Amino acid sequence: MIEQRLLDGIMSRQIYEWHLVNHFPPDEVKPYAIMEKCMEEGRYFVHGYYEEGRIVGYTFLLKEGKDYLLDYFAVLEEMRGLGKGSEILDILKASLKEGETIYIETELPDPDEPEIRAVQFKRIQFYIRNGAQGAGLMDSAFGVPYRVFTLGEKKYGEKAREGMVNLYQSMLSKEMYEKNVWFKLDCEN
Repeated sequence: MIEQRLLDGIMSRQIYEWHLVNHFPPDEVKPYAIMEKCMEEGRYFVHGYYEEGRIVGYTFLLKEGKDYLLDYFAVLEEMRGLGKGSEILDILKASLKEGETIYIETELPDPDEPEIRAVQFKRIQFYIRNGAQGAGLMDSAFGVPYRVFTLGEKKYGEKAREGMVNLYQSMLSKEMYEKNVWFKLDCEN
């Protein structure tokens, strides 16, 4: 059975340096200083997921009000394909209180890279299989386009955009936000 542990700053930084920077493309990895600032404010949480004393995965979550952004989530390579990711999402969903939402950003499938596109589709299907629902929203953060999904309290359309804007604005300076982040509803051209 997987156990969730809230990690302190030292362990969070180790997960970031030893794993996260290797599990995500460089253009998706934000500077640790941004996360650290939010941790100091009590709004950013790094969890390690352990089984028999060994780490099997991790989540990095930003919180603003009743909304969370699943900033990073990965299962360690040797544990993939064993259902550990689904178990971790079940733990996250069970930890939500009434009215809370977890926002998930998944990369838009790349039409020019068939191998990458297959992995991106697989990731989207994983979240849908585990109860995530489309939020009717796309975003771009630092040049990377995403489709937004939710777990927990369903948010869709303008409500989802409002939640995501609040999350990003709580994490980034006004200038950094305005230069690097945008949101678009599915019904907008």
